[in-house]
Amino acid sequence: MSELLNITKKYFEDYKDLRIEDSITHNPTIIANVFVGEIKFEFPGVTFPIMLRIWQNVRTDSYIYELSHHVKTPLMSTSYSAGNPTGKSLDELMFTAMSQDFLEEFDKAVKAGYQPEDNWFIANRFFKSL
Repeated sequence: MSELLNITKKYFEDYKDLRIEDSITHNPTIIANVFVGEIKFEFPGVTFPIMLRIWQNVRTDSYIYELSHHVKTPLMSTSYSAGNPTGKSLDELMFTAMSQDFLEEFDKAVKAGYQPEDNWFIANRFFKSL
């Protein structure tokens, strides 16, 4: 993976002066993320896996993730989706993804006596097959 990241960075470095800016933020619209990996979680009482995909940004070296499902336990009024699913390191990203954005709400419901069910998870409509 690091070889692909380094090669991609090299090409971005060669074209670092290329600026295609959007009209609102004036940031470069060319974004390159290298796929780091995918983690599959299986929960008792849930009939499908929950997938977590991790990408690394070529320009910033930061990480971004996406989840296949948003969590919505019986204790929550609406489903939860991450507002800023990024991290400067894999450790930071995993803490945000798992502890804050996902397992925390799941854990609260289980501790309150609820049993996990399929309807605790709402499919992320933007999560597509690779």
